[in-house]
Amino acid sequence: MVTSNGKPIALLSATSEATLEESLAALRRARSQAAVTAMQQASLKTGADRMSPEEIDAEIEAARSERSR
Repeated sequence: MVTSNGKPIALLSATSEATLEESLAALRRARSQAAVTAMQQASLKTGADRMSPEEIDAEIEAARSERSR
């Protein structure tokens, strides 16, 4: 772990030319899974996990309408 002013800012991991791409893919998978877990936990806290398909479609439509402005 690399720190700055006592706070973690980076991780160092051993790799080689032969395993670099595999190592990067593993890190990306781990970060993706952490993001999904965080979204799932947030949906439980807000009640979004109980939305009906129609409510989800309405939210998507509203977001798309906002983006197109």
